[in-house]
Amino acid sequence: MNISEFFDSRKRDSAAAVEELQKHLETWPEVEAEFKRQDVDVCIPLAGKLASARLAASPTTITIEAELKRARWDRDRAKQNFSIRRAELMRMVESCTRPLIDGFHEECLARVKRLSSKYNFEILENSHDLEGRRRRQTVRVSHNAAALDAAKDRIFAGMREVRDMNLSSLAVLENRIGQLRAEFDNFDFTTLQIEEVDEDTAKSMRPQKPESDDLQSAYIIGPDKKDHILINKDAGRINDLKNRITKLEGI
Repeated sequence: MNISEFFDSRKRDSAAAVEELQKHLETWPEVEAEFKRQDVDVCIPLAGKLASARLAASPTTITIEAELKRARWDRDRAKQNFSIRRAELMRMVESCTRPLIDGFHEECLARVKRLSSKYNFEILENSHDLEGRRRRQTVRVSHNAAALDAAKDRIFAGMREVRDMNLSSLAVLENRIGQLRAEFDNFDFTTLQIEEVDEDTAKSMRPQKPESDDLQSAYIIGPDKKDHILINKDAGRINDLKNRITKLEGI
């Protein structure tokens, strides 16, 4: 079997598992109705009978209690079997989708990490003239922080959307990931904001080269790969605006 045949086989297995899961979920109303019927018709009357026998200190108490335990087991069995089969089918579906979701998640983390390299900043008008004389109280600057923040938020939203598609078929998941990649590849970072800020703020907004470019990759925090935080190791002094772009929050 070549690579193409293998992936086609995975897609067929995924589609079949999703279909089987959907059919199984559709049986829930029937399972629930049967549970309620046995509860009302069998278990509740036996419970009332047992309560009366106990109150009367009747020797039939033990027999009635055993009968009620069997009735409860019969009542609960269908629900338990439904849950067990649902979990099995969900694992089958996720065995196909999880590697793709995890890969896309890592890809998105890398995209967010690279956003800081797209940051544009320019001082349009300084507070002093060329001879050092003050001519205004603020510095006039332009930057594209809002565009970068919007891109970051959109990438996070895409990550959450794909994470929640864990029970989709492989074909549907691949199609959506492809759409999101195309969207992310075409972000527009050219829209600039113009602000008047004080000199200290302007200095903090100016891009600063890190003392070291050794950025650690994302650490996994918690039991699932969806729980990540990007750690900037020995990156030197990074300004607040740049931190807003590179720090992963709210995933």
